Amino acid sequence: NKLFEENCSDSDGYADVSYWFTFLILFSNLLPISLYVTIETINIFQAFFVDQDLEMYDKELGVAAMARTSNMNGDLGQIEYIFSDKTGTLTCNEM
Repeated sequence: NKLFEENCSDSDGYADVSYWFTFLILFSNLLPISLYVTIETINIFQAFFVDQDLEMYDKELGVAAMARTSNMNGDLGQIEYIFSDKTGTLTCNEM
């Protein structure tokens, strides 16, 4: 009984701030999982909006845009260079 009172009694050995740090360290692995789920949900909705966009339609081929992956918008945002001729127009290199 004496051992229990020494180790488990209510003591003010820890400040309330240390309990917050302990909580953050123990449960910090739960935050990235929820963030990952949120980002994947947003990617799915963005892919749906790409599929439903009427302005992304090729009249020559009669084909609408189709998102085959959910992370396509992230890849589209990384385009750095667009090659064009000296007039600034985009060209089709068809033979």
